[in-house]
Amino acid sequence: MKDFGHLDLNVAAGCNFACVSCSHAAPINDRWFMTPEELDRDLAAIKPLMRFHRLQMVGGEPTLNKQLPELMGVARASGVGREIMVITNGSLLPRMPDEFWEELDTLQLSIYPNLDKSIPEFARAKCKEFNRTFYSTTYTDFYKQIRSTPNDGQHFHSCHWRNDCWTLHRGAFYFCPQSTFFPETLISMPAGVDGLPLTDITEEKLDAFLTRKEPLNACRICIANEMKTAPWAELRGREKWIAASTL
Repeated sequence: MKDFGHLDLNVAAGCNFACVSCSHAAPINDRWFMTPEELDRDLAAIKPLMRFHRLQMVGGEPTLNKQLPELMGVARASGVGREIMVITNGSLLPRMPDEFWEELDTLQLSIYPNLDKSIPEFARAKCKEFNRTFYSTTYTDFYKQIRSTPNDGQHFHSCHWRNDCWTLHRGAFYFCPQSTFFPETLISMPAGVDGLPLTDITEEKLDAFLTRKEPLNACRICIANEMKTAPWAELRGREKWIAASTL
């Protein structure tokens, strides 16, 4: 059984913010919400093969999913991870029920310039009330994500994201959020083309996926590994967002 660091669980596609260069392409994704049944199925599929220190509820914006507390409970009961974290822009935290805070182990608050100034202190106080761990990161710029001219994607072999952003999404296992969303959203490829289907997954199939030599389809348009940044901004509208996120 393989031991990994953390696993991102995309419990929501779409976001109430429109951050330019979002690595999940959330501002231009169709909205979709994971159900507890889907999560239970997918975690059961990987449980014989993988364990994680931390299961991270992400999106889009995870707090848009009205079943988030139940999803957190399913994740904990699965035994696939030892800790439950929610990574959020914080804007909807004041509406979250006690069940959310009770299921939580760690809250990671992403502080963007448009976040209400009262939210960080609110989140910190709620974590203290429920004896939960609180972290925050302030963002003033974002990594550019999209390459204007596709290339051969050979930077796949040196990209640090491939070993740091394992993702579970809609019945497949991925290296990173870019490979989860970019092929379908940006280059009109079938959903899941860069993922490892969980149906009939075996240790041999997992090993072959993790040691693959061929770059992912997403790698041909992704420049996240080059760490080129631009000031954080919001922009709505597909074509405008893509243009502003492209280098």
